[in-house]
Amino acid sequence: MGWPNWGQTVDDAIERARAQEYKFWRRRHDAALARFRSTRDVELLVDGNWVRVVKPPTFHKWERLGDEELREHAHGFLVSGFADPVTTGVCLERARCLGLVRVLNPPLLGGAKKGLSDSTILSAGRHCAGQIPSGTLASLAEIKEHALLGHTTLADRCAVLEQRANFFLGAAGLTSSLVLANSGLLLGAGSLKNPWLGLALIFLAAATFCSVIVGMRAMQAAMTTFIRATPNGAMQIVERANLPSLGLTQLYVGALLVAQKREEVIGTWKLARLKTARRWFLAAILGISMLTAVVLLDVLCTDSVSDRTPAATAHAEVLVR
Repeated sequence: MGWPNWGQTVDDAIERARAQEYKFWRRRHDAALARFRSTRDVELLVDGNWVRVVKPPTFHKWERLGDEELREHAHGFLVSGFADPVTTGVCLERARCLGLVRVLNPPLLGGAKKGLSDSTILSAGRHCAGQIPSGTLASLAEIKEHALLGHTTLADRCAVLEQRANFFLGAAGLTSSLVLANSGLLLGAGSLKNPWLGLALIFLAAATFCSVIVGMRAMQAAMTTFIRATPNGAMQIVERANLPSLGLTQLYVGALLVAQKREEVIGTWKLARLKTARRWFLAAILGISMLTAVVLLDVLCTDSVSDRTPAATAHAEVLVR
């Protein structure tokens, strides 16, 4: 079909990277991939592009990758540009790799791209199919059922995560309404008095900031688009059209395994955004609770002063008489 051989593409990239004396390390908790030729020149793979980091990381939480581990990383995250040059210049791709952008909108695990080309999906599926031992049609059919079940489970997981993200979007809107309602107590003649006014302003700002972060993370999980590695693309169907049943099933299983891994990467990214949204949502609720407590304390103190004032006036009149 004219598509490149994915396995050969990965092997060539590893050879070129080793020829340039690159060493590769992977962070344990998020599979972030870094390379360097000296500890002062560390580059991080972000959305398929290499970007030079300002502050080199400490590698005590990283693991060194050999050729076999690097090959496994390439097949799992569908990345192959191990010897590509660093992204430089003022452009959109460079802006996406900046440290502040990575904090506001974290990239996919392992440096994977949000978008995938048809050639990458097809060649990766073909390579994965080649790794499946040739057997009978019955054995391949059983493997296909397992692969299909795994892909369906992970796709359903992504759908559930997006539904939960929509819940957090609604919760962030409700929290913002509560913040705005409480902020009305800080304005006008009936506003809070010191020292409660200063405390209320601090809690109001904190709750507002947390609500914004909740909405942003939930929106990322619900609305960020990724190119899925569908196992039933048009070009894949054309490729299988003239194959015998055994070869057709083998290619289909390979495509399912690639799609399953892609769904896992995307689902893990969405889950991490929802975990962050949950933590900030709890912080926003805490801020609103503290703001409400400050308002109640101000009311109690005001009532207590009002109660004492008539008594103090009556006592003064008695003394005058």
